[in-house]
Amino acid sequence: MASIIEKYASQDITLLQNPVIADGKTTYKDRIEAKAIVSEFKEADEQYFGKIRNGITFYISPLDDPPQLPGKILCNGREYEIKGVRIYKNLSSKLLGYKVAVAG
Repeated sequence: MASIIEKYASQDITLLQNPVIADGKTTYKDRIEAKAIVSEFKEADEQYFGKIRNGITFYISPLDDPPQLPGKILCNGREYEIKGVRIYKNLSSKLLGYKVAVAG
């Protein structure tokens, strides 16, 4: 049975992982296509990711490997820097997805 994140994730995103420096510019070795639920908010109190204002949280469907820091997310032509990743599992340790806080 699909998790609630898998069920409702409809936004196409690209995870940029494993940065390398080439010709003085940061590029990413891995581009991972994924589906996500995008949640925008204006202000959040102190929480797991710290105090965030005008932020976006991505709830990403399960992948082979969790999103890593440092990394970025491409969504609707914009790039967001990954600031924190929380892995969600159920009581049976089945992977449900990831909550990723971003800046940008």
